Amino acid sequence: MKLLPDDRVYLTISCGSAGSGRREAEQCNLNEKFVHLLCGGGDSFRGDHYRILVMNTPEDYMIQNNYQWMRDNLSFLIDTEWKAIFDFDCNGHVYNYVESEGVVVKETKADEFDDNSEFNRRNPDQLERLVDDIQHSAKQPSWIFVNGRGAEESYSPYEWNINRARGFKKAVQFYSSVFPCGRATVVFLLFSADIGVLVKAAYEFLTDFPNQWMCVIQEEDVGKKWSDKLIDMDLIESDERIVVGMPWSHINETVLRLQAPKKRRVCEIPTSTGATVTLSFTVVNRFPDIDVLGCNECDAEYQRHDENQKEKLKKDEEIKFYRGEPPSWWNFWFRTQVCERDIHNKLRRIVEQALRSSSDHSFVERVRIYHQPGAGGTTSAMHILWTTRSYCRVGIVQNCSNRLSSEQIQKLVCEILDFHKYAEREQTKARPLLLFLDNPDEETESLLLDEINERAKSMVRLRHVVKSSAFCVFLECLRLTEMSTLASSAIKVLDHNCVFIKHKLSVSEIAWFKEKGQALQDDFDAKASNSVDPDSLISFNILKSNFNKEFMSNTVGALVKAITNDKEKTLLKYISLLNSFDIQYRAVPLAAFDCMMTEVRIVKKKVVFSRWENELSDAFHVFVYETSEADIEYSRALCSKNALLAKESLEALRRTSDGKETVSDIVLEFFKCSVFDSKSREKLLNIVQDVLKKRQRLPNGVHDGDFSPLILHIL
Repeated sequence: MKLLPDDRVYLTISCGSAGSGRREAEQCNLNEKFVHLLCGGGDSFRGDHYRILVMNTPEDYMIQNNYQWMRDNLSFLIDTEWKAIFDFDCNGHVYNYVESEGVVVKETKADEFDDNSEFNRRNPDQLERLVDDIQHSAKQPSWIFVNGRGAEESYSPYEWNINRARGFKKAVQFYSSVFPCGRATVVFLLFSADIGVLVKAAYEFLTDFPNQWMCVIQEEDVGKKWSDKLIDMDLIESDERIVVGMPWSHINETVLRLQAPKKRRVCEIPTSTGATVTLSFTVVNRFPDIDVLGCNECDAEYQRHDENQKEKLKKDEEIKFYRGEPPSWWNFWFRTQVCERDIHNKLRRIVEQALRSSSDHSFVERVRIYHQPGAGGTTSAMHILWTTRSYCRVGIVQNCSNRLSSEQIQKLVCEILDFHKYAEREQTKARPLLLFLDNPDEETESLLLDEINERAKSMVRLRHVVKSSAFCVFLECLRLTEMSTLASSAIKVLDHNCVFIKHKLSVSEIAWFKEKGQALQDDFDAKASNSVDPDSLISFNILKSNFNKEFMSNTVGALVKAITNDKEKTLLKYISLLNSFDIQYRAVPLAAFDCMMTEVRIVKKKVVFSRWENELSDAFHVFVYETSEADIEYSRALCSKNALLAKESLEALRRTSDGKETVSDIVLEFFKCSVFDSKSREKLLNIVQDVLKKRQRLPNGVHDGDFSPLILHIL
């Protein structure tokens, strides 16, 4: 019988160590050791992780049959979020496999990080563009070829050290400089005995990321050779961070159990003829800044579940939404989870009219939803996208609340143009796009719309079209903290394509919430599967009360008192402060609070950082949820459930102190704390500067008041 490589390793583990009880125990604990190292000392992927993948050349059997072995044993590489990939295989076999599976990555050479390299001397602005692109493209990690690529020969360790090591070192130093301290994990995967150059490179990884690395090696002879080399170089004292002898198939299964596989949905979009076409996984990945909503969203995924899973999915999505997390497409798919607002039909008519409009000079239309924080503006906008997805191509523009550079704007415009023309014979006859901008940054919105309009004009001019329908309709949500009847009337004079959503429900909307609330209570009383106490659904109950101020004050006050940890109270106070007064309502980088929240432990004379975010109480999570941000400087962020809840929790926390603490006291306390010493400082400072300086904008372009909302509140 011929044994496959994985079988040989399994027999070695099972039989070869029979003479040594210690050896046998070590082999049995391989999986536990692997999980512990990969999860940064924990047993799950929860929390804020910054993983770097480092690989050498794979064995010949791994690349046969068009990479079938890799599909069977290395699918975890695709499903895991990597911040960067350092590839020491100049033939790029793993790169080719990943690309064949529809994953879009940015191919980069290590020399591009070296400011003195020949490449950068010829292109003096390239390094700045590379860094900017990496920092704002978390969905597309850089794939860095360290020892040549394609036609370029791979160098021997000596030649590499002379000619290529400098650029590689600059690349490692760059990632070390932007990753929060203690949150990185460098994962070495050694597929073969070709480790000569990798051993030279190991010094940089192990010194820039001390005690933040691990190595996985299937073959024991390669594992011994690697360990001995690192010990000889005085880089390690033991093999405690090296997992040797675990088959790649076992590694694959273990990682896939730790995380949900990436969503590989079949996305169908409409065309100008009424037919639908399929956007493949590869094509969808080419639009990282657009969350495309397909005609068949959720359909196929729902059918993959059994009946119990379907019921659990339905309740889980409902509970998350009612507790205050942003709506998901599932909330609309299940039909009974979202209240159709009275304004919905009017808003839909305005949008449809904008989609049918035509002009010979303007190819971009805007429809605006002016809403008070927490009144349901975002949900109403997504409801419109959901109901129009079968007629035109729709999506959500990601990251628009941040100030984007001109290059980022150009990249986004190219994605929008490609989305518009995909599978269309004549682009000028394609139906308009409907794209959602949720509370966009003023400058970002202006630059984006102007550039789209100019590009559409050029396209029409080239094709000698006299008159054309709108190229794109942008549905915008704009938050207004105060909205009087007089102000609403003034806005309507300036902006005909708009609706208003205030902190006030209609009679029919109140009836819907009461009926739904009773159904939730009945399920809870009957101890129905997956049901929860309706009193814990804070956002749902605020709307059900019709934004009753006394109800909100009493409820939030009681829930704030349930938070007993002083650090959690301080964390909630700072997040509530920023989310209350940030017009863009941005999530706050989680790692910025490491100095304030982390409890450092010393284990075996080594400093161990705790993942404090995994230990936050349920009482804290009533007010704040964890979200992802598209930026390499931080991947996870904290955000209040909504701005209205942020204001109420800030006021409740102020009352629970000595009763004399003012908002200005909290601001001064925040400015003096350790958050500004973190590597997330730049993103945090952007938010703080806007909170201090940015004034609310009125529809006529005039700014409301002489100061920002925070300063006006303090005055």
